[in-house]
Amino acid sequence: MGHAGALIQTPTLNIITDPVLFDSIGPRLFPTKTVTSPGVTVADLPRIDVILISHNHYDHLDLDSLRAIFDRQRSNPPRVLAGLGVGGLLAKQGLSSYSELDWDQSVAVKDTKFFFLEAIHTSRRGISDTNKTLWGSFLIDSPEGKIYFAGDTAYGEHFKQIYERFGAPKVSLLPIGAYEPRWFMYRMHMNPDEAVRAHTDLHSEHSIAIHFGLLDMAAESYEAPVNELAAARVAHGIEEATFVAPHIGQVFRY
Repeated sequence: MGHAGALIQTPTLNIITDPVLFDSIGPRLFPTKTVTSPGVTVADLPRIDVILISHNHYDHLDLDSLRAIFDRQRSNPPRVLAGLGVGGLLAKQGLSSYSELDWDQSVAVKDTKFFFLEAIHTSRRGISDTNKTLWGSFLIDSPEGKIYFAGDTAYGEHFKQIYERFGAPKVSLLPIGAYEPRWFMYRMHMNPDEAVRAHTDLHSEHSIAIHFGLLDMAAESYEAPVNELAAARVAHGIEEATFVAPHIGQVFRY
């Protein structure tokens, strides 16, 4: 769908990750415009059962998008899963159907279990709230297979630990963008080579690149994440079909 947004459909659930459904994000006085349109409009969305929010940065927790989804489903609102401390912001917006999770906690929805897991990142929406809420990744354990949504994260040992605990995901959503300047971003975002290493650590059957394409808000060139992912695949001997950089709006069936 663009940036870290993906629509995941299993036989029983429609799940959306970090949705950005409009042409700008951020505070009203200082919005950031998208470079292109999101891959799915609000009107085209199916009924959403679960919304996964990896952390509270504006490009991952977009309140306009969440309100739009809730407004379409007033009689049957989706359930938002997010880290500790995020619920207060949701409640102020009238988005009361949510669960806050600490790392390693889980929630079951129908036949699927959602685990909130470690990531190496940070959180902030204002001047004085740095790291006051928790960030993380999600492991979706569905009857159709395991799906891993990394959210925003630097590279670390947590990928190997997730594989050791849960086994290989059928599909992983791994971020590849916003990694420059490296002296600073290495603590929060993977570069494409590290994303391929994460794919290998997870033993993921398939990986789909996220966190690129919709917004141009990083120091590397707009084209760099996709180009460098291609080079990293070659360097690590990974076939293109195994770790793809999708077009916004592209559909995959696994």
